[in-house]
Amino acid sequence: MDKIIHYFLQKIQAQKYVINKYGIILFIINKIKVLLIKHIPNLVLLIIFFPIALTIRFISPFYLIRFEPLISARIGHYASRPELYLCEKKLKINTPKQKYTDFFFNMYEGSCNKYFEKVLKKKINIIPYRIGSAFYYLNRLFCFISKKKNIFEIKYTNADYDVFNLFEKVRCQLKLNKYDIQEGYEKLKFFGLKKNQKFVCVLFRDDGYLKKKFPNADYFYHNYRNANIDNFSSAAKYLISKGYYIFIMGRVTNKKFSLNHPMIIDYANSDFKTDFLDIFLSHECSFFISTGTGLDSVAYIFRKPILYVNFVPIEIIHLYSQNRNLSFIFKHHYSKKIKKKLSLKEIFKEKLHNASFYDLYKRKKILLIENSKKELLDTTIEFEKKISKKLLKKKIYNNNQKKFWDTFEVLIKKNSIDSKYQFKNYYAEISESFLSKNKYLLK
Repeated sequence: MDKIIHYFLQKIQAQKYVINKYGIILFIINKIKVLLIKHIPNLVLLIIFFPIALTIRFISPFYLIRFEPLISARIGHYASRPELYLCEKKLKINTPKQKYTDFFFNMYEGSCNKYFEKVLKKKINIIPYRIGSAFYYLNRLFCFISKKKNIFEIKYTNADYDVFNLFEKVRCQLKLNKYDIQEGYEKLKFFGLKKNQKFVCVLFRDDGYLKKKFPNADYFYHNYRNANIDNFSSAAKYLISKGYYIFIMGRVTNKKFSLNHPMIIDYANSDFKTDFLDIFLSHECSFFISTGTGLDSVAYIFRKPILYVNFVPIEIIHLYSQNRNLSFIFKHHYSKKIKKKLSLKEIFKEKLHNASFYDLYKRKKILLIENSKKELLDTTIEFEKKISKKLLKKKIYNNNQKKFWDTFEVLIKKNSIDSKYQFKNYYAEISESFLSKNKYLLK
C-alpha cells in the first residue's frame, strides 16, 4: 500500500509541476498531442493485433511467446535488467518448461543510449515499441478478463538486483567485442591516454540530466541523492599521484569539477561525449567511483570494482560481489530533534532506509550530511589499495564488517517492504576507515 500511495503522489506532483510551469492551456494542448500521437495509434494496433494475440494464447501450452518492456529512458534499468535476465537464462532460472521465444521492446520510442541498444540487440530480441506494447497490453487484458496467471510476461528475479549473486556465477553477457574496444582506445588518444594507461570513472549525481531529459516533470524527490563533486578534490589528487587519469562522467551536469589538472578529464562537459564512450569507459575503467546513479549500473553489469560514496538510501545497496570489489560509505543522517547522528538501527527504526519514504527526511527533520574531503580521501586510498591487492586486513576489519552486516541483515528482513532487497548472501563491504571513525553507526 505504501508503494501505491507513493506512486500516485509522484504522479500528482508531476502534473502539478507541469501546470504551474506552462499553464493549464498548454497542459491541455500537450495532453491532446499525446492522445493523437501516442494513444490513438496504439489503440489501432491493439485492434489489428487482437487475433494474433489470441492465437499466441492458443498455442502457449506448446510454444510460449512472451513480451517484456525495457525501461529505455534510464541507463541504469536499461543495463541491469537485461543482464540479469541473460544470467538467469544461462542458469535456467525462471525459464518456461515448454519451448519459448522472448521479445523485448523499449518502453518509450527511442532509448537513452543508442550504442548500448545495439549491444542489447545482439543478445536479446528487441521489436519496435508500438508492436511490443500492443501485444504486452493485450496479454494483460486477456489475463485480467480470464483471471488466469499471466505467463506471457518475462519474469526474472527482482528487477535490478542480483539477489542470488548470479554475477559471481556467470560471466558478463553484454560485454563489448574486441573491435569496439580497439576503437575505444583509439578515441582515448584524443585525451592523451595510451592503451595501458590506468583510468578511473567518477560520477557525482546532480539533477542536470533529469531536468534536460524530462523538462515537463519534477524529480525533486531524488535531490537528496545529489552530492558536491568538489569534495572529491583531495581523493582526485591521490589517484593522480598513483598514475590514474580521472574521467568525470555524466550526460548533463549542473556543476563542473573545480580542480584543474591535465590528468582530470571533464568528459561530462566535453565535445567528445558520445553514447559509445559512455559505455566503453565504464567497460574499461580500472574502477568506478559513484554516488549511486544511472551509469554506474553499466560498470556494475561489467563486474567492475565500484566505490559508492555519499550513498543513500541505505536499503538499495548492491551486494552481489563475493569478491568484495564493492565498497560503500553513506551520507550521515543527522537528527535536528535529538541533535546527533543516527546509528544503523535508528535509521531503520525511523524508516529512513527506504527510497519510498523520501519525504520523511524533511518531516522528521533529518539533515543528510555529505562525506567530507577527508572521508572521501581515506576511503579512496583504502579502496585503491584493496583492488590493487595491497591492503592487509586486520582483525578489527573483519569484526566491524561482521557487526555491520549481521545488524543490516536482521534489520532489512524485518523492515523492508520490498522483497528485491532480500539478498541470499550479504557481500560487498563498508569502508573500514569509514566504520572505524564513525562507530556510532554500529551502536
